[in-house]
Amino acid sequence: MPCDFGGIGTIVFNIIDNIKGDFVFEFIETYPFTYRDQVERRGIKINKLPPFGKNPFKYYHALKKLLKENKYDYVWVNNTSKVNVKIFEYAKKYGAKTIAHSHGNKCEGNKLVVAVMENLSKLNERKFYKNLDIACACSKKSADYFYDEKKLSGKPVHIINNAIDVKKYAYNEAVRIAKRKELGLKDEVAIGMVGRLTPIKNPFFMLSVLSALPDGYKLYLVGEGPLLFETEQAIVQKGLENKVIMLGKRSDVNELMQAFDFLALPSFNEGMPLVAVEAQTSGAHCIVSDTLTKEMNITGNVVYAKLNDVDDWVEKITSQVGYDRCDCSSTVSENGFSIDKIAEEFAGLLQ
Repeated sequence: MPCDFGGIGTIVFNIIDNIKGDFVFEFIETYPFTYRDQVERRGIKINKLPPFGKNPFKYYHALKKLLKENKYDYVWVNNTSKVNVKIFEYAKKYGAKTIAHSHGNKCEGNKLVVAVMENLSKLNERKFYKNLDIACACSKKSADYFYDEKKLSGKPVHIINNAIDVKKYAYNEAVRIAKRKELGLKDEVAIGMVGRLTPIKNPFFMLSVLSALPDGYKLYLVGEGPLLFETEQAIVQKGLENKVIMLGKRSDVNELMQAFDFLALPSFNEGMPLVAVEAQTSGAHCIVSDTLTKEMNITGNVVYAKLNDVDDWVEKITSQVGYDRCDCSSTVSENGFSIDKIAEEFAGLLQ
């Protein structure tokens, strides 16, 4: 599991909370979880291991000991690279079936980090495929990036849609009115950007878009991350203090989606953004980078704008203002993004 919650944490918890059957989940923590309270509240055991980056040998020793002593039935690894193949080796050695679950379509980081990760992944491929039992991905685009069909030796890749509780996000006019009042919105067009503030999410570009939009638009940033301070500085430098509202981490994203007119995803890449599923369910239109997967356009309400092209983003947003808002929860469910269905499918893999 990643250190920060984000979309991966949300989908994992969605599955855990809705899966039917006699399943017991445990987590491995190497670096401190920012969402430890959510893990503990669910009664999930956390197995603390030494950080890999500080002392790989201690980490491998502790990992081997954990998997040997606990005799797990399955080891579920949520990842976007094949760097840590030891967990697959040890899991198989001590009787567990292994599940790889890809959530991205590109390594995240600067050029050096990406180069190192990609080279390590290539070096580890033989061991990875040798010890892989169940291959999963959040989208076909993510599957095509992460898996080599020839090396899978006939194993299928299961697409586990990033599903949600559609009833929780279904459009509700009363909630929209109340939430917009709480946010101080009247007739302004509200654009939401939900996710960690990281380079791959491209938050500074969205500030440039807002600067180019006419009066009457507000941008709400939901989430935190390593670019938090730099984002705050950029807002001041661009004179956007009255147009950009930083909401930080929130537990009411389902209600915020009702208040937003648009969800913006200017990201360089995404596997299958969960927030796009949430926004569409609430009836909001999404303006997203044209580099992102077309699979996210579940309702027909996703508009693709050219990556890092301010003029195109402004045109795409302004041309969509005034659309008829409607509940799209049934469409989302029918297309396989209801968590009940996905939790059932995932349980079916554990047989």
